[in-house]
Amino acid sequence: MALTNQRADESAISLYSDDIAALLYDTEEKSYKINPEKLSVKWQWQTGQLAGQFPFVLSANQQTRFTVRINPEDGMRGDTEVCAGMATSSGRFALLPYIPILDKYLANNMIPSTLMMGTAQLPALWPQSVYCLPSTLWQFDVRDLSGASNTISPVLYGRRFLDRGKERLTDLRRVALFSKFMHPYWLGPTSAFDETAGTPVSVNPTVAIPAGHVVTVKFTVPSSADFDCRYILDDSTSSTGSEIADLRAFVSEGGSARGLVDAPPGSAGLSWRNFIAAPTVAVTGFPSGGGALATGGIRAASLPSPVGGWSHLFKRGTDIEVKFTSTDAGTVTLRTAFVGVLIYANEPLETQLIQMTSDVQNTLGR
Repeated sequence: MALTNQRADESAISLYSDDIAALLYDTEEKSYKINPEKLSVKWQWQTGQLAGQFPFVLSANQQTRFTVRINPEDGMRGDTEVCAGMATSSGRFALLPYIPILDKYLANNMIPSTLMMGTAQLPALWPQSVYCLPSTLWQFDVRDLSGASNTISPVLYGRRFLDRGKERLTDLRRVALFSKFMHPYWLGPTSAFDETAGTPVSVNPTVAIPAGHVVTVKFTVPSSADFDCRYILDDSTSSTGSEIADLRAFVSEGGSARGLVDAPPGSAGLSWRNFIAAPTVAVTGFPSGGGALATGGIRAASLPSPVGGWSHLFKRGTDIEVKFTSTDAGTVTLRTAFVGVLIYANEPLETQLIQMTSDVQNTLGR
């Protein structure tokens, strides 16, 4: 098989941020007119509901599942693009999204909500949008992390396409089906080991790092796909009550001798929140953690680090190892995720997409 040194045509797999023009220029009448297609594309907010309730309440440490249902309009219209997540809550919680029609999880573990969901002021724009057919059910495993009663209001944001244009529908359905082979993904901690104590550390989904300890945390890429990482997010806190946990870190790929952080020998590495991961930050009057998640703080998910706009492709099955050294006065609760796009590149994509698109069109009668 010969591979050419060419970039894939992204229009074949994603319409992300491709807005539809509101005005068109009529060359015959030499005037601008409203684009009728624009009138059929609508903003859409989808609520996450538990037993039909929004918002819903979790008891202390409760784990359950809520759903987001994308319902069709008349005639099975309403293909929907989901591009961002938002949520408020009275305490911390974690999420694990799953899309049954694609049979795909969007994370390897429960992910703290502040690494996935923002607010209307600063929504968490995902690394790639997900296109959904007119009748799609999302499932979210959710767990309370506050240890108290927790009122949660999760919302997915995107846009709905209500027109019947054959060319647009074909493109939308193609992209929706491609989400099975390429979709946003949050990679949380897989395992951790306390080098100072010489003992394993539980991942649940946070990691506890005692003051002065060195803890190596692994983030293992799934063996079935490659991971194109776009940025690293962090919402770690200290038992001292500080919103800023003081950690130094080295990052390596696959246990290679030469890591991704070049620091002087004998040093503890770079400040995790100053140079590597994009942190949740407090706003005066609106702390980022605890009960204030209902009102403010700029979530890490809202401020992804651009890292120069470059991504880093990790091969399937790779262990991303982060060696943390705590210089914090208290025990750090590590909340960190690598965020990007999971790519199943070795699938015979074109053949499967043609057949899947045909099957869906026949099922929906479009």
